[in-house]
Amino acid sequence: MTELGIAFGLVLVLEGISYALFPEAMRKAVQEVMKLPAEKLRTIGICAALLGLAIVWIFKR
Repeated sequence: MTELGIAFGLVLVLEGISYALFPEAMRKAVQEVMKLPAEKLRTIGICAALLGLAIVWIFKR
């Protein structure tokens, strides 16, 4: 459970840095995401989750 907390914290750090360093680019990115259909977002989300799972699996072996 500790590793999950650490991973979540790292995600927040990386996302926070993105918003802090590139606020206008992040605003534009969010606006572009809002234009995507739900099915496309779902596909992107599933792909991102599988990629993350693969990365964790590789590092935990």
